[in-house]
Amino acid sequence: MENREDPTVSAVVNVSSSPDLAALGRIKTAFSAMGFEVHAPFQTSFSIGAKKSLFETIFDTQLVIDETSLAAAVTTQDGASTLPLDRLDGDLSAQLASVEFMAPPAFPMNFTSPK
Repeated sequence: MENREDPTVSAVVNVSSSPDLAALGRIKTAFSAMGFEVHAPFQTSFSIGAKKSLFETIFDTQLVIDETSLAAAVTTQDGASTLPLDRLDGDLSAQLASVEFMAPPAFPMNFTSPK
């Protein structure tokens, strides 16, 4: 059962340029060593997942989870979807364009089923 106080969340890591496979491997290894679950890359990005508390510790920022819609939205306390890179090791942060939470899909409010 998911811990409502410390749920698992995920974010997308966007690398600043097209790294070679070895560089991308080092970036993924760095996130894995911090305790994140790291998923397969797609071009210049990959996703990471962990408990909310790990994100808050590593990025030194409070997260807010809005569960008022069908899919929960995750932002920083000030409403941003992008995490601060300056909290990461300088070598790692220099290789990243962003680490961001994706907005949940927008579902139509007046959905009618097909006939």
